[in-house]
Amino acid sequence: IGACGQNEKYNGNQVNVVGQEISYSTGETTMNGYIAQDENDFQQRPGILVVHEWWGHDEHARNSADKLAELGYVALAVD
Repeated sequence: IGACGQNEKYNGNQVNVVGQEISYSTGETTMNGYIAQDENDFQQRPGILVVHEWWGHDEHARNSADKLAELGYVALAVD
C-alpha cells in the first residue's frame, strides 16, 4: 500500500488513504510521526497509535498505519 492508495474496505465507500509526515510537540519536546487517514471521510473517526519495533520508525510502521486507515481509522505511527 502506498501513501495514496484506493480501496473499498469500510462501509462500502470509496477509501482514499493519504499519509503524511507530521511533527507534534508537548512542552519543549518535538517529535515526528506519520499520520494516515481517508481524505474523503471528514467524520470523526477512531484513532490508533502505531508503535514501531525496537529499531525505530520505518516503512513497516507507515504501511501498518496505511492499512489501518483503509479500515476506517486515523492511524498515527509515532517515532
